[in-house]
Amino acid sequence: VNGSGPIASGGLRLSGVPFPPHNLAMSRDGPIAGRADWELPLDTGDTTRTPAMIRSYDVELQATAADTVVVRNVPDSQLSFVVVNSIPQSGTWTRCATEGAVCKCFGVARFGYAGAPDSAWSEPYTVSTGSVTCGVGSAFPDVAVPAGAARVCECSTDAKVLKRGQNLTARVAAYNSVGVSNYSDPRLVRIMGVPGIISGTTTSEEPPEAPTVMRVTWTPPSDRGFGAGDNGTDITMYRLSYSLCRDFGTSADCETTRETGTYAEGYPAADVCDEHRCQVDVPEVRDGSTLLWQDLTYYVKVVARNEVGWAFVSQAERVRQPWKVLPKVQNQVGIRAYEWKGVTQVFDDADNLRSDVSLDVKDLPLVSVGSSITIEFTLVTADGSSHTASSSATVIARSVVSEGGSLTDALGIDVETQLVVTPPSFGGKVGVATGKLFAPQLPFKFTEFVVEYDAYPKPLAGFAFPDSGPLGSGEVMIITLNEPVGPMITRLDGLNENFLDAAILGQSVDVTFNGTTNATSVVLSIVGAPTILGTEYVTVQIQMSVPANDKEGVVPLTFAIGGINIPVLGSPEYTYTGAYVA
Repeated sequence: VNGSGPIASGGLRLSGVPFPPHNLAMSRDGPIAGRADWELPLDTGDTTRTPAMIRSYDVELQATAADTVVVRNVPDSQLSFVVVNSIPQSGTWTRCATEGAVCKCFGVARFGYAGAPDSAWSEPYTVSTGSVTCGVGSAFPDVAVPAGAARVCECSTDAKVLKRGQNLTARVAAYNSVGVSNYSDPRLVRIMGVPGIISGTTTSEEPPEAPTVMRVTWTPPSDRGFGAGDNGTDITMYRLSYSLCRDFGTSADCETTRETGTYAEGYPAADVCDEHRCQVDVPEVRDGSTLLWQDLTYYVKVVARNEVGWAFVSQAERVRQPWKVLPKVQNQVGIRAYEWKGVTQVFDDADNLRSDVSLDVKDLPLVSVGSSITIEFTLVTADGSSHTASSSATVIARSVVSEGGSLTDALGIDVETQLVVTPPSFGGKVGVATGKLFAPQLPFKFTEFVVEYDAYPKPLAGFAFPDSGPLGSGEVMIITLNEPVGPMITRLDGLNENFLDAAILGQSVDVTFNGTTNATSVVLSIVGAPTILGTEYVTVQIQMSVPANDKEGVVPLTFAIGGINIPVLGSPEYTYTGAYVA
């Protein structure tokens, strides 16, 4: 007789079936896991509470009405039962793919390794389309495997699996040598998973003109543990991480330096979030330590934590954020500029003539191909004075040059922009001009380049014979000039405003004495085959009749071709002398 006290017959103690297990309680035991705990029945069968009398327990688990499973013969020493992912002893799992392949499945799939216990598999994923890629992604998080084990996916069409947001109900019965008790009153727990993926993370430098913090904002995950859209639980913490490496490690293709690495900081949700939005400002410097290094680009991710654990880091959205990255001129073709008759022309390092300067600029904020950008130039001359002028650059091409770059990135990070720049005229002034190039929408992100404005090399006067003579006219004079050749002479190709071209084409040269009187019978010629002095000059000769003059003294000679004065170095002169009687 059970529960009415001991009854002895001839010294023999009689027993009945036990009472139901006492104080059954259900709780969460981590992500997608439930736990049932109970105590010894108040009466183990003979009105006493004797542990040795209980042989085992039956645990009935029910996730839905169709998923009821009874787990029998739970040892009497356990007094608790944990369910992870799948309700035990239910359904058949079959391998459907190795990592990287497509798993074809019309049911639920899981990611792990062959022979792994339930706790080592990922949360089962309901395959609604009939196939899923086996591997880390939106369906499955990263899972740990023993050394040498290959990761695989398994599929089941009949498995009774636990799902986030599902109520798991349990009741327990106890066995002794007489029989089984009634079931305890049922208890339930709502199954919870880790939070879902945070999407819509944005980053920015604040304030934009002179950043001091990297601002990271995000929206709490739509799945906070019970399924998308069911926010019946609260996020307790957020962890913000940032690194130079996309994998947040030290991969071979990730450039790291002594001052860089991966940083992670936790923030209580109540401190950084309102009802709809969360925000954290990461300072450039904190307590004397630099957290963000200039001219580097970071990857940023945020994961959430709830009662049962952190969200899967492997599935976290990664956002790229540059820190104080300014445009950089990677290559410049054309650095020496010369002006002639108001036209500016440029020579490259190989002394090829160009009409523009070509620039390859990395990290220039988004500008479209074909658009024009204003460039401000400042020329500083030898006397220290400054002169300003504006010109324009035309965008001719854009290309991605590093992993992670995108042509649609508004900041143009890891994108190289090719531009051609028309150098302005400074009215023949000589000096060093600095061009300031900036994106129109972000003028505080700029770069500079240099163009050296120089004067064209002038012809150099050689010998003159005779260099003096009487005031009367008719003296025949010969003068030689060393004319620059090479790219410097091609500046006037077709214009014939240099001595070499004039000699070749038979064009006349005007020689003026003292700025008033022209020589006559002027003949311009190349001295034999062009005589190269070094590799930069050719010698030409001018033969002429010296005009008469009415005063003694030294007079300068000036030269013009086609009405254009040609400056000559060496100050060629002629001395008029009086008549002497011996």
